[in-house]
Amino acid sequence: MRVLSRYILKEHIGPFLFSFCVVTFVLILDFVPNVIDMAIGKDIDLLTILWVFVLNLAWMLALSVPMATLVASLTAFGRLQSDFEVLAIKSSGIHLITLIRPVLIASVFLAAGMVWFNNEVLPDANHKARVLMSDIRVMRPTLSIKSNIFLNDIPGYVILIKKIDHKTSRIKDVTIFDQKDPRNPRIILAQEGELEYLEGGTVLSFVLEDGEIHEPVGNDPEKWRWVKFEKQTFNIRDISRSLKRTDSSYRGDREQSAEDMLVEIRKWRERIRKTDMLSFRRVDDEGRRLFYGLTRDESVETDVFKRKAVILAYQRAADVAKSLEQSIKNKDHTEHLVNTYLLEVHKKYSLPAACIVFVLIGAPLGIMAQRGGMAVSIGISIALFIVYWAFLIGGEEISDRGFLSPAVTMWAANVLLGGVGLLLLLKVMTEKELTRFSTYFGRKPRR
Repeated sequence: MRVLSRYILKEHIGPFLFSFCVVTFVLILDFVPNVIDMAIGKDIDLLTILWVFVLNLAWMLALSVPMATLVASLTAFGRLQSDFEVLAIKSSGIHLITLIRPVLIASVFLAAGMVWFNNEVLPDANHKARVLMSDIRVMRPTLSIKSNIFLNDIPGYVILIKKIDHKTSRIKDVTIFDQKDPRNPRIILAQEGELEYLEGGTVLSFVLEDGEIHEPVGNDPEKWRWVKFEKQTFNIRDISRSLKRTDSSYRGDREQSAEDMLVEIRKWRERIRKTDMLSFRRVDDEGRRLFYGLTRDESVETDVFKRKAVILAYQRAADVAKSLEQSIKNKDHTEHLVNTYLLEVHKKYSLPAACIVFVLIGAPLGIMAQRGGMAVSIGISIALFIVYWAFLIGGEEISDRGFLSPAVTMWAANVLLGGVGLLLLLKVMTEKELTRFSTYFGRKPRR
């Protein structure tokens, strides 16, 4: 049995590594334009760019492993069936479940490894990648200026340039929204101009020609004045031309382990509970004041409908309503944060569990596909993974809107595909007649 188990597992190694490399390569190709767009025109060394790719390989690996498991299972069992090895093994008295068991056990270990990876390696990699890419984006932001695209990478400024020549640094149709001082915002318009760096690249200078400045008069937001100019220089300081690495302590939901997120969730739920209690107590207290003119510790008075009391009651009611409205908004925001974190918590476990699910559905489908080969295996894998991914993305949207629990949406695909896999496995084990996918892929059209 050990020899057979090693043989079955060996049949999976090649397809697994091949499909893992292919899927990872496709994800890298999809990520390359983002890196090029972020780093173009900036003096970044090759080692830094490679480090960006290495850090982002973590989330790619989290997606590649489950899909590679599916392709490997389909391909390996499909080849065994096409070479009549499955039939030979069954003829020797070995049950089909014995054939699949070592792969299932391996998938359990693989899933456990991915759970560890998602909680220990992935959060740190995502955090370092976000910080590094953020540092690169704020580095020499002017060279990231594109025609007809707003640039808001510089704090306090929004810049729009209709046409720019990166070779000569000439610019045309320039609009600068200066919001450095929120009390005195300015809009600067110019027909053309030129960009240049001063003071070792820490100051970005706009030498603008034939333009005008719009700014408010005093503190009245409805009164503006405009000043025309033939040539004017505007400097934006603290523009770094070199990469400065920062150390950010803030971590988003994808930059924390499940344990860390559960701690945050407990804090938010406790905050919601306290807010509800305080809101209830205030409504109760104000209700007594509205109708009795009393607090909890005061005795009831008979004359409660005097004019002054009525006016005061309206004012209190308005204050309570406004306070409750703000409390409801805060509660909704906190509940949304809880849902967002719960989604990530369940995702850290549901994606690794997909390795087991894909073996359950891949093994019987591979036997059914028979002579389909790698092409059919990849085709079926893509179709199944699209279904799985649709459930995952759709589940996130449904949970964000509060229609279903994150636990339901994040595990729905595993339950559905796992159930289908168990059904197909049962049919294969009981030797019921099955549809051969190869007959569809290889069938010639009728004339």
